[in-house]
Amino acid sequence: MGLHIVWFGKYARGGEKSILNMVVANIADILTFTFMITRPYLLLKGVFTFSQQSKKIKTLKNAHIELAEIEGKRAESYLSI
Repeated sequence: MGLHIVWFGKYARGGEKSILNMVVANIADILTFTFMITRPYLLLKGVFTFSQQSKKIKTLKNAHIELAEIEGKRAESYLSI
C-alpha cells in the first residue's frame, strides 16, 4: 500500500513519472494481494481530493493567463515608446 501512496500519489499530483517504480509497485501489489486494499483506498482518496486539486489547477491557470496578459500589455507599451 505504501508503494502506491508514495509513488502513484506523487505522479497523480504532477510529480515525476517512473516506469520502474510503477512496475515494481504493481508486481508487489499483486504478489502480496494488497490490491484489494490499495485500489479502493486510492479511489476514495482521488474522489475526496479531486475538487481541491481541480480548484488549485484552475487558480494556477488563471494566474498564468493574467501574467501573460500583463506581459502582453507591458510589451505593447514598450513597443509604443
